[in-house]
Amino acid sequence: PVYDVVRTPLDGSAVDTLLRSRIDKTPTSVGPDGRTFSYTQVRNPLAVFVGTGSDVPRAIGTGIEDRGTSVISPDGRWIAYREQSTGSRPQIYVQSLATPARRQVSSDGGDQPRWSKQGRELVYRLGDAVIAAPFDPITGEPGRPVELFRRPAAGQLNGNRTTGYDVSPDGLHFFIVEPQRRDQRATASLIFNWRGDLERALRR
Repeated sequence: PVYDVVRTPLDGSAVDTLLRSRIDKTPTSVGPDGRTFSYTQVRNPLAVFVGTGSDVPRAIGTGIEDRGTSVISPDGRWIAYREQSTGSRPQIYVQSLATPARRQVSSDGGDQPRWSKQGRELVYRLGDAVIAAPFDPITGEPGRPVELFRRPAAGQLNGNRTTGYDVSPDGLHFFIVEPQRRDQRATASLIFNWRGDLERALRR
């Protein structure tokens, strides 16, 4: 089956299909108006779109570059996303939802952008590092990125399609999904007097 974009109340009482097509789609964020959403169209290359469910979705960016992990700003004016050209490192860009104007935020590569609650800071991943860049929501001008901390393998889910971390509303804490190593060794159980246990179970 193809993954479409749907909306449902928290109690699961109804399902409203917002977007249906023959290509898998992964919703990534919802705007402050509760109607506008961004999603990644899963094909090669990945593509970012913005829609409302009642109009034709609009592509973000131009060309055939691979784009993903998009997120709409808290004021609904901007969208941040990862873009990667063939043979180059992925970078973080911010684009206006009103015009095609956009700016590059990262300088040495990046993925999985997230906004602070006030929209004045963009956080993103770069390998093991978590990077933050100040952002002016009025002009759309990003500041110089600064490394906050490092956490190996944390918050990185499903390659470059899913973001496994978020910033708390106060901007001071992070919620991170961290993979856990499981013991892969096979175990064996030795059961004594199993015939007697079986006979007692059958008599019940």
